[in-house]
Amino acid sequence: GHRPGGLAARRTELAVAVALSRRLDEIVIARRQALVPAVTLVLREPTRRLFAIDFAGPKLSSIPENAPPQAIASCSANAAIVENQVFHNSFNNTWRVMLKLAPKPDNKDPVDIRCTLKQGEEAISETWTYLWSPP
Repeated sequence: GHRPGGLAARRTELAVAVALSRRLDEIVIARRQALVPAVTLVLREPTRRLFAIDFAGPKLSSIPENAPPQAIASCSANAAIVENQVFHNSFNNTWRVMLKLAPKPDNKDPVDIRCTLKQGEEAISETWTYLWSPP
């Protein structure tokens, strides 16, 4: 699909990703080409993982900044979501969800992570899913 900013915006995103990858132990960028694209950053910390997911789409772009949607996040039993924040990303008019994942000690199995945005009882985004494997 067409995104505002076009090639210049993609070059900026790539430059930011390259700069981040030089400073972090691990960075994974997954981009989904759908009605609701999501960008995922996996940042390595000693005991936790931080995921940043950008949700976009027609229903989401009309939500005012002072009435953010609710992120409904879950993961498999071998980890826990210990932080869940939603904020408006005015740079590209998306809603960013920050999830902090705490894998159980000595877990070696993949962790299934899911997140969707709701406004009231209505789901207003697709469900983002990711299978994270411990190092």
